[in-house]
Amino acid sequence: MLIKNIINKGDKMKELADKVAVVTGGNSGIGLAITDIFIKNGAKVVIFDKNIDGVINKYNNPNVISVEGDLRNLSDIDKLYTCAFDNFGKIDIIAASAGVGKVVDINDITEELFDQIVDVNYKGTFFTVQKSVKYLNNNASIILISSTAAHRAVPGKSIYASTKAAISRLAKNFAADLAHKQIRVNAVSPGTIDTPMLGADLSEDFMRKIGSHIPFKYIGSPDNIAEYALFLASDKSIYITGTDLTIDGGLSGFIV
Repeated sequence: MLIKNIINKGDKMKELADKVAVVTGGNSGIGLAITDIFIKNGAKVVIFDKNIDGVINKYNNPNVISVEGDLRNLSDIDKLYTCAFDNFGKIDIIAASAGVGKVVDINDITEELFDQIVDVNYKGTFFTVQKSVKYLNNNASIILISSTAAHRAVPGKSIYASTKAAISRLAKNFAADLAHKQIRVNAVSPGTIDTPMLGADLSEDFMRKIGSHIPFKYIGSPDNIAEYALFLASDKSIYITGTDLTIDGGLSGFIV
């Protein structure tokens, strides 16, 4: 039996030293927090987003590059990986964080809105992974951002929740597809997290009410998700694949 050993290189070694990461949706919300923590831990990072204004100036780092594009256009995903590989010569980590969502009553859902959410969240994530495979090193890590909406029934979130359920399922199926290359694929299901997408839908008063129903009594931050993404990206998670971890302060598992 082949057993992989992780060599302890000392506390001063950054978790992601010498690794190259691609982060979609990397300029806002959870994606931005993941970008930040990857860079702080030594990774070279390629940020993909529809809006990359200010990214390069913010980091001022030769090991950070940005690619502007839309996941609904598969040619933009091709451009992303070509750019990443041409600049850094390999890819070790994919953090598929890009996503959209909107709380809409079932009677108000239009075909245009349906297509937008499905094309970004489901189709975009699927091809983000599929098109990465030929560039990924063996033992690479793929992290998909799902949602607790995939596991709970919430009024007004039928499209968003169903696309996130698909993401959770993709993590398991992609893990099976890529196990022969020891590429691990895992999902993270955040609960209520203080991001621009959340604030766009909810008032501050309503957000306080949500916080009061969470067992920990506060809404989580993108950093709470980024810390776990760092773990999944690092060699500490080398024997973990096909999982979906809920990070929601206990909301899904408690009655309060």
